Amino acid sequence: MEGALWGRSCRPTQPVSVLQIHGTADTVVPYPGMVRELLDGCKGPPLREVAGIVVKDTYTNCQAGATLALYSVQGLDHNIASPQQFNEAQAIWRFFANHPKLASS
Repeated sequence: MEGALWGRSCRPTQPVSVLQIHGTADTVVPYPGMVRELLDGCKGPPLREVAGIVVKDTYTNCQAGATLALYSVQGLDHNIASPQQFNEAQAIWRFFANHPKLASS
């Protein structure tokens, strides 16, 4: 699992949906919020959902139907949250099940 560092050199040839999960207290890979390069092509503010220590910002008005989602886990460091805090595996599965790779145009 990787977050803030990969976006700097990744230049997909077509729009792609992206899921980012990040602890706000991470000192190994400091919490950046949604990487700015990923927001290119998305219009308007995100839909914000809050559940306990998790804040989910979803950008849906992006190029060619792509979606960007950021789960910010409040107070979490560079570890995986416990299932009682946040079920990361379920969030990942749901995101990619609902956002398969877009067909080439």
